[in-house]
Amino acid sequence: MGNSSISDEHVFFVALHFTTREILLTEVKQISLEIKQGQKNDRRAKILGAESTINQALQIPDEDPHKQSLLLHAISDLNEGRESIIKEFEIEVNKQISIPNSKVGILFKSMFDEKFNEEISNSFNELNDQLSYIVKSSDLLAKTYSVTGHPQMVDTIFYPVKQLVEENHEYVSQLVELQDFKNDEESRQIKWCVEPEEFIAQIEILEPLQEDMITIEFTGEELLNGV
Repeated sequence: MGNSSISDEHVFFVALHFTTREILLTEVKQISLEIKQGQKNDRRAKILGAESTINQALQIPDEDPHKQSLLLHAISDLNEGRESIIKEFEIEVNKQISIPNSKVGILFKSMFDEKFNEEISNSFNELNDQLSYIVKSSDLLAKTYSVTGHPQMVDTIFYPVKQLVEENHEYVSQLVELQDFKNDEESRQIKWCVEPEEFIAQIEILEPLQEDMITIEFTGEELLNGV
C-alpha cells in the first residue's frame, strides 16, 4: 500500500514536471513570436516613416537646409529598412518548402498533410509582403536620390530587387500555383513572380510602379512624381 502511494506520488510529480515544462516552452515560443513580429513591424514602420518624412521635406523650400537634412535622414532609414527586409526575404525563401512534382502528389500531400497548405500560403504571403516593401523602399530611394542631386545612385538602387526576382521567381511561382486567388486584381498583384521579365523591364526604365504590381499602394507617389 505504502509503495503504491509512493509510486503514484512519483508519477504525479513527473507528470507535473513535464506539464510545467511544456507550458514554459509554449510561453517562451509565444514570446519569441511576439518579439519577431515586433521587429517585423518596426522594419516596415521605418520605411513608412521615411515616406512621411520625404513628403514633409518636399513641402519645404529648397533654400531651407532642413529640407536636405530630412531627405538624408529618410534615405538612411530607407536603406536600413530595406536591407533588413531583404534579409527577411532570403530567410523565408531559403526554407524551400518541399512541393511534389506531380499534381497527384500535390493532391495527396494536401489531403494528408494538414500543415502543407498552411505553410505554402503563409510562406507566399510573407514573400509577397516582403518584396512589396523592398520595391516600395527602392522606389522611394530612387526618387529621393534624384531630388537630392544624386541621380547616379538611381542606376544601382533596383539591382537587389531584380536579383531577388530573377533568382527566386521559379520557386515562388510554384507557391503561386497553389494559391486560391479570389479575383483578377489579386492575381495582378503577383506580377513579380508570374511575369518577372515584364516586372523587371518596368523597373529598369523607372516607370512609376502601378499598385497592381505589388501589394502596397504608394500613397506619396503623386507628390514625388511632381518634383
